[in-house]
Amino acid sequence: SIDMNLSQGSAIPIEYRAAEEVLNLGNIPVAAMGAKAFNPAFDVTPAELIDAIVTERGVVMYPSASKMMTHLSDNIIL
Repeated sequence: SIDMNLSQGSAIPIEYRAAEEVLNLGNIPVAAMGAKAFNPAFDVTPAELIDAIVTERGVVMYPSASKMMTHLSDNIIL
């Protein structure tokens, strides 16, 4: 997802999911008994590592805030 209201990725709240999602396959344990897991739902990629963003409106190569604002504006015609 893209949130143009945030100034930096560190402001994005990360959702954490239950450890059981990665410690079990269905109801079958697949990790050692007593194992713990850190299970974030997603991570945040540093902007300098992103070469392109693909949206339902098309692809933005080497995205910047201004390119994304233009791409996501209602006035864009593809």
